[in-house]
Amino acid sequence: GEGKTSTLNLTKEALKPAIAARKLQTLDFNPWLWSGTGHLVEQFFDRLARATAQESTPTASKISWPVDLSRTLAAYGATLSALSHIPTEASAALVAAGSLVTVGGFVVGRMKPKQLQVGQPTLVEQRDHIADLLRTSPARLVVFIDDLDRLQDYEVKEVAQLVKLIADFPNVVYVRAYDRARVEAALGGGGYLDKIVQVPLDLPAPHPQVLAALLDAAIDGSIKPLEAVHWD
Repeated sequence: GEGKTSTLNLTKEALKPAIAARKLQTLDFNPWLWSGTGHLVEQFFDRLARATAQESTPTASKISWPVDLSRTLAAYGATLSALSHIPTEASAALVAAGSLVTVGGFVVGRMKPKQLQVGQPTLVEQRDHIADLLRTSPARLVVFIDDLDRLQDYEVKEVAQLVKLIADFPNVVYVRAYDRARVEAALGGGGYLDKIVQVPLDLPAPHPQVLAALLDAAIDGSIKPLEAVHWD
């Protein structure tokens, strides 16, 4: 009710010329759809992989992302998701043994988990490969994240860590819409939020007179067609 989603839509509208010029591609990700499922990270990377997939028949309007990008994103997300379900005690032991590295609460390290076949790259190597591919990509990917404030506290932290640490790739921009007070409370204060948001945009509260005028206009628009009706 504060205009966050409307602002995202206006931003998308303003980006249409750049999209038409194939300078960027937009992607919508609503984490609230996956709240409580335990698959938020996996779904995020699945969406990224699908957005950057190569089409069998390329079109003039489709950005030609690097060939290996989609596959690597999907593998990276699947492995992250699998490792995030390792029990805390087990992951702590593996970290102590040097097999895993924790970054912002995620387990992202050097071991090759069972989900990966022998000879496949580690998570760190996958992440570096994704960064290299995106660094040379012909366009930027703008990811719109809405309804962040509807998530549970631990999921708010998960998304914040995701976009800041795990998926902080070159040529990928995140536009997030949220209630600042709610997200700050979930993150334990505003200090962390200030570190992960480079350009904050605070929406002003609408003036009561403006709201009243909009309501009057909507009512008038609904009643006006009835004026032409002849009642018996």
